Amino acid sequence: MPMTQADIHSHYETEWKRKSDKAEGVGDLSYSLGFHDAVTYP
Repeated sequence: MPMTQADIHSHYETEWKRKSDKAEGVGDLSYSLGFHDAVTYP
């Protein structure tokens, strides 16, 4: 079954939180990717 926009948003939000929580400094943080923004926020 294809992923819906809500599925994609949930996946990236979960990944962002996981990476944010384990970041050891500002250099380890990333806030968005161009393709993610284009798909999640058309």
